[in-house]
Amino acid sequence: MKNLLNFTSLFILIGCCGEIEPQESELKGNVKMLTEYNSSVKYDSLNNQIRDTLSVVKKYYNEINQIVKLNQNYIFSDETMYITYMYNSCKRLKKEQVKMSFESNTFEVDYIYKGSSLIKTISESTTDSTTFKQIGVYHYNADKKLIKNSLSQLFIDLKTGDTIKNALQTDNYNAKGKITESKMEYRENPAQNVRSKYFYEADDLIKTLEYNKNDSLISTYRFEYKKDKLDNYIEKKAFINDKLNMIKTFNIVYR
Repeated sequence: MKNLLNFTSLFILIGCCGEIEPQESELKGNVKMLTEYNSSVKYDSLNNQIRDTLSVVKKYYNEINQIVKLNQNYIFSDETMYITYMYNSCKRLKKEQVKMSFESNTFEVDYIYKGSSLIKTISESTTDSTTFKQIGVYHYNADKKLIKNSLSQLFIDLKTGDTIKNALQTDNYNAKGKITESKMEYRENPAQNVRSKYFYEADDLIKTLEYNKNDSLISTYRFEYKKDKLDNYIEKKAFINDKLNMIKTFNIVYR
């Protein structure tokens, strides 16, 4: 079951602290490599900050700024996730191969297109008794602009053939392709259902509001940034209810 739990966490679109993971194409300049340090911020009884590095992520890019490899080391568990990205002849992402250091199996994520538009992603993992599937479906308007996508997680009992839809994530997008609202529904535990709304200043996410299943506001996330001369992020800070919670720093190597 351990590999299923890790696999479940690999492809959720929303990152920690209410933050949306940026698309690789948003990087500016000719990037060769990016190292990302993710640190949590906690507080002792005197309200002094305690910072811990949770993970270190190394991303490698080709000549047209497409990510080709990612290695993420989880410090406290001493585990590493390796992802290889493969592209088709049209230079569109067609497959991810994902491997955890404690597992011998490699998971794959397939990308399916209709014309130039991504319409579905499919990933699957199987143990002795269970198959886990994650399926993403993408919806577009008449101008072929992405307006919505859904990501469902299914567990299939190989002994009984029963299928359980464990979770469903639905994201809505604005005209600029930015997520404006996200809903996460847990079929087995609806008390954990959550809805998030996203607010931007220019192209930067500056605030996220998170609501529980009763539509009551439970958390406000606020984000601050530092950028380099090419306008790429070199630091992101996330605040929960105005208290610093997470820091990401980036070391970018240009070609």
